[in-house]
Amino acid sequence: GASSVLERQKRMADILTQEREQRESAASKKEKDAANRLKKCQELQDYRRNAARSRIYNIDDKGERTFMDDNAHAAHLRELDENIVQNCQ
Repeated sequence: GASSVLERQKRMADILTQEREQRESAASKKEKDAANRLKKCQELQDYRRNAARSRIYNIDDKGERTFMDDNAHAAHLRELDENIVQNCQ
C-alpha cells in the first residue's frame, strides 16, 4: 500500500543523495589534487630560480658546507628542469 510506496521513495531519495555526495566528494578531491599539483609546480619553479643564481651546498659529516662544483650544479639544474616538466603540466 501507501507505506511501501513511501518506503521505496525514501530508499530512492537516499540512493540519489548518496550518489550526489559521492560525485561531490570526487570533484572536491580532483580540485584538491589540482591545487596541490599547482603548488608543487610553483615551489619547484621558485627553487629552480633560486638555485640558478646561487651556489648550492651540502652539509658533510662534520657539519661543514661543501659547495657543488660547476658540473654538479649544472646537473642539479637539469634535474630540476626535468622535474618541472613532469610536474607542471
